[in-house]
Amino acid sequence: MKQLAGKAKENKLKPEEFLGGTFTISNLGSMGVKQFTAIINAPQACILAVGGTEIKVGRRRRAAPRDGRLLL
Repeated sequence: MKQLAGKAKENKLKPEEFLGGTFTISNLGSMGVKQFTAIINAPQACILAVGGTEIKVGRRRRAAPRDGRLLL
């Protein structure tokens, strides 16, 4: 598993190394994405879309993109 994770981080996975799965986790939260809709590809049975978190204190505020970052 560690070897596959390393290859994935280096963008060196071959199709035969990731085809045939049944479940996918799509995590864009670490890239600042709050929410998104993941697209499932056949023959996958399920996909989990993971977005970022938002800290809310007191009254409700919205995050605003500025200079490539999300600011509260």
